[in-house]
Amino acid sequence: EGITIAYASVYGHLKAAVEELASALEARGQKVSVFDLARDDMAEAVEDAFRYDRLVLASITYQGEIFPCMSTFIHTLAEHAYQNRTVALVEAGSWAPAAAKVMTKELEGMKDITLTQNKVTVLGSLNEASRAQIEALADELLAYLYRHGGNGDGLAFLDDGGLPLPGRVGRRRWYRALDGV
Repeated sequence: EGITIAYASVYGHLKAAVEELASALEARGQKVSVFDLARDDMAEAVEDAFRYDRLVLASITYQGEIFPCMSTFIHTLAEHAYQNRTVALVEAGSWAPAAAKVMTKELEGMKDITLTQNKVTVLGSLNEASRAQIEALADELLAYLYRHGGNGDGLAFLDDGGLPLPGRVGRRRWYRALDGV
């Protein structure tokens, strides 16, 4: 289990938001892979989107739409039958961000995609409101493990800090966990 963050930023404000979200998720014990779709290998971003159980799409609003490389990324996921995932949205724009609405529409044809309740909107640059949204989104993405379990079976094992252990839980961890019950 883990989280892939794919983003399309032009001036760097969205990149700063993505970096802050990735740090917040890593501080909560999550494995995170981050891809700048305008500069990184899109095939690797697609690979990690399928590898991990949660995906964050972050795009600027570009002429009332999303940045072209984000649109290409979402269409590539759809062509490969991307499904059964939780997806979070981050949008940015200076005066009328519409990226979340456009990305939601592009995701509609995919099977069993669950959008998070929280989204992040960056108006211009990061501020206290967008930072609070980042924290709320990080908490919601972490809560996914509590709902679905690290093994996908509804059981979540916690580390000493109370955070869910990512990945498959081996037999030894099962026995150690059961000894504590």
